[in-house]
Amino acid sequence: MQRIEMLLQKISELSAKGEKNTAIDIDLMLDYVKVVYADLLEWRGRVVFTHSLPASGRTAATPQPAQVPEPVAENTPPAVAEPEPIHEAPAPQPEPSKPEPIVEAPAPPVVQYVPPQTYDIRNNIGINDKYLFMSELFGNDREAYEKALDAINKCDSYSEALEWMNEHVLFVNEGDANDENNTGQLFYDTISSFFSER
Repeated sequence: MQRIEMLLQKISELSAKGEKNTAIDIDLMLDYVKVVYADLLEWRGRVVFTHSLPASGRTAATPQPAQVPEPVAENTPPAVAEPEPIHEAPAPQPEPSKPEPIVEAPAPPVVQYVPPQTYDIRNNIGINDKYLFMSELFGNDREAYEKALDAINKCDSYSEALEWMNEHVLFVNEGDANDENNTGQLFYDTISSFFSER
């Protein structure tokens, strides 16, 4: 009970402060209310427990009011028994209406952004071929190799790519471009397959 009195005091203090209360003040009050709530639940459990015990188990018997008969007047006519009411069957209760099933509308289809397909010759060149082309054709000049691939990507056809290659790229080993079983031929075959897939 002491906590309840303290709670009431703290509530009045909190109320008196009004808008000047801080979040900490309110949080402390909430914590205190939780403690008092737990105390009240425990107290209620004890009260229910003692009242639910049989009379023999209680420490003190609860006094029952004495039954005093009503005085009967001498000149009053005898009481007439009232007829017992006729019990009729209860009227049937209407069944509670069942709620309509909720039919959810189908969700709209999810539209996913599909970026436009970009063609890049790099997708046609494996890691081993990349280092082969760079070392044997471009003399390990990565910048020249990347510049050539960017230019090939911008071309619209195989013949346009060959024309650009003939004007701008000089392979390290000039004979490589003409031999059929060498790295140069493999590079041109890769360009050809790239344009045939577009």
